[in-house]
Amino acid sequence: MKNRNVALTLAALLTLTFCTGCEKPDDYAVRVEEAQKDLQEPKRRYTPSSVCDLLEYYSPELVATAEIVSRGEPFITDDEHYVSFTPYEIKLTEVISGDAKPGDTLTLCGLYTISDGEVSTAAGAPVYHVGREYLLFLQSYPRSNLCGETGDAELDESLLYSSCASGYGVVQTKKYAPGGFYSEYKTKAALLEALRAEIDKLG
Repeated sequence: MKNRNVALTLAALLTLTFCTGCEKPDDYAVRVEEAQKDLQEPKRRYTPSSVCDLLEYYSPELVATAEIVSRGEPFITDDEHYVSFTPYEIKLTEVISGDAKPGDTLTLCGLYTISDGEVSTAAGAPVYHVGREYLLFLQSYPRSNLCGETGDAELDESLLYSSCASGYGVVQTKKYAPGGFYSEYKTKAALLEALRAEIDKLG
């Protein structure tokens, strides 16, 4: 009996060790991605053909890698200027271009929501998984521009960020698996080096 208990304890510890290294699924993000499968991309959406092309066309304010730290409650307005997004706290891990530094935390807007069980999203909107790290091309907006004024000047002038290059400007970097025009950069380091070179050229 004692040997059996020892064996069961060891098996439980091995299972725990194995699962600790596994990535937990983000059910919220998975549901949004499932809903997007049935949507068609807009026919006239601009498609960049290279990193240089993307930078020239979108002129991002901030280019950085960041970890998605946590997800907030979906924001949905009821007025005539309908706005909806899911806010995320992100922590910058490496800054390639822009007025920020590694370790800064920002609020990133996922352009989708789940409310009362209903998913609201658009084709091609990048979906963020808590715990993952991404390369992001970002633009900022004063919170009051998107959410209306609250009367708290500091809060109203705080910045919200979103991907200015849609899905083309979001690349997973912890488990780097490049697709499309990113395929020529076989490693994350090679991609970031190319980005720095292109940003330097553009001045």
